[in-house]
Amino acid sequence: MGNRLEKLTLQGFRGATCPVEIEFEKNKPVAVIFGENGTGKSTIVDAIGFVCNQEYGSLTEKSSTIPKSHLPSIGTTAKNLKVSISYAGQSWSATLGRTGPESTGPEGRPTARILRRSQILQVVNAPPKARYEALQSFIAVPMVQKSEDSLRDTIKTVKRELSDAVVAKNRAEETLEKLWKAEGSPGNNYITWATAKAKEKADDLQANVSEANEILAALKSAIEVRGQLETDERELSDCEGKLRQAKEKLELTETTKTERDASIISVLQNAKAFLEKHENASQCPVCEGPINAKVLQQKITARLDEMKEMVELKKSFEASREKFDKAENTVSRSREKLVNAVRKLAPLVKEGVFEEIRSIAVDWQAYPHVLDNKQEDGTVAMTEEAQRLLKLLEACQTPLQTKANNDQKTLNQLTAIKGHVDTIAEETADTKRQESLLNGLMKMLEVVEKERKAYVEGVLNSISQTGCSNPLDTT
Repeated sequence: MGNRLEKLTLQGFRGATCPVEIEFEKNKPVAVIFGENGTGKSTIVDAIGFVCNQEYGSLTEKSSTIPKSHLPSIGTTAKNLKVSISYAGQSWSATLGRTGPESTGPEGRPTARILRRSQILQVVNAPPKARYEALQSFIAVPMVQKSEDSLRDTIKTVKRELSDAVVAKNRAEETLEKLWKAEGSPGNNYITWATAKAKEKADDLQANVSEANEILAALKSAIEVRGQLETDERELSDCEGKLRQAKEKLELTETTKTERDASIISVLQNAKAFLEKHENASQCPVCEGPINAKVLQQKITARLDEMKEMVELKKSFEASREKFDKAENTVSRSREKLVNAVRKLAPLVKEGVFEEIRSIAVDWQAYPHVLDNKQEDGTVAMTEEAQRLLKLLEACQTPLQTKANNDQKTLNQLTAIKGHVDTIAEETADTKRQESLLNGLMKMLEVVEKERKAYVEGVLNSISQTGCSNPLDTT
C-alpha cells in the first residue's frame, strides 16, 4: 500500500472560521468524506489542492467570484490564512501570497488529482473519447508519459532543425540563381553552372591578384615619395631665394660701411657674450690689461647698437642659411627615398606577367643606375633617372588596378559559389537525415501513444465491468 494523507490542518480557510485538524487513517486504502450540503466537503478538498497544487480550487468554477478575496474565512484576513498537510512523515504548508497560493516545505511536495462534479458528469454523459480525456490523468502509467513528452520535445527539435536546413538550402539556391542571372544565365541552369564554377581552381587567380596588389602598392608608395620630393624641392627653392635676398642686403650694407665695421661685429658679439658670463672680470682676456667689466660691456653694447642694422642683417642671413641647409638635407633624403622606392618597384614590374605592363614596352637598358643597387642613390642624376622610369610605369597604374579589381571580383564570386554549392550539398544531406530521423520518431511516438491508450482503455474497461451490470441499479 502506498503512502496516504495523514493529517490536514485548516486555519482561516473558507468555511474553517476556527482552526480545524483532520486526521486520516493511514492503513485504510480509501477515505470517504460525506455530509450535508454546506458542511465543508469542498473546503476540505480545496484545502488539499491549495497546498499540493497551489490552486484556488472550486472557487475558480464560479465566474462571479474572485477566488483570492473569497478564500479567507469571514472575519479573517489573508495573512492569517494557512493550510498544512502531513504526508509520508513530512509536512507542507501554504499561505495566500500576493500572486496566489504559496507552498513551503521540503522537496517532493505531493500533487493532488481532484475529480470534480463537472468532470464526473462528463464521464457519465460524454462519448468514450471525452471520458478518456477526463480520466486519463487519474490513471498512472509510470514513466510512459515522461517518455512521450521527451519524444514530443525531440520531434519539435528535429522539425526545427529540418526547417533550418531547408531554409539554408533554399537561401543558398536563391543566391546562386541571382549570381547565375547576373552572369547572363550561361549553360542549362544555375546548378550546372555553379557546380562547374566550384570546380575551377582559384590558386592562379589569387596569385595574380596578390602580385598585382604588390606592384600597385609599390607604385603608389613611389608616387607618394615623388610628391613629397616635389614639395621639398619647392621649399628648397623658396629657402634659396630668401638666402640670396638676405645675402644681397648684407653685401649692400657692407659696401656702405667700413670693412673694419663689418668684421668687428663678430668680435664685439663674442666680447659681449664673454662679459655677460664674467660680470666681475678685472682683466682683459686679450691684452691682460685692467678693465672695468660693466663699463666695457656698456661701451660694447653702444657700438653694437650703432651697427644694429648690420647685426640684424647678419642674423637674418644666418637664419636663412640655416633653413636652406635643412631644406637641402631634406631634399637629399627625399631623393634617396625616391630612388629606393623606384628600385623596389622596378624588379616587380620587370618580372611581372601582366599585359598591362608589357604594353608600355620599358627599355630597361635605359635605366642602368636604378637597377644597380650599388650605385649612389642621392645624386641628382640618379633621381632624374628614377623619375623618368616612374613616370613611364605610372601609365600602367589605372589598367593594372582595373585588372586587379576584376580578378578580385571573380575570385570573390568563385569563393561565394563554392560556399553556396557546399552549403546545398551539406543541407541536402542534413535534410534527408532529419527527415529519416523525424519519421522514426513519429512512428515511435505513435507506438508509445497506442500502447499507453490501450493500457488506459484496459483499465477503464476493467472498471466498467466491476460491480453491478447496471450502474443505476441501487439494489
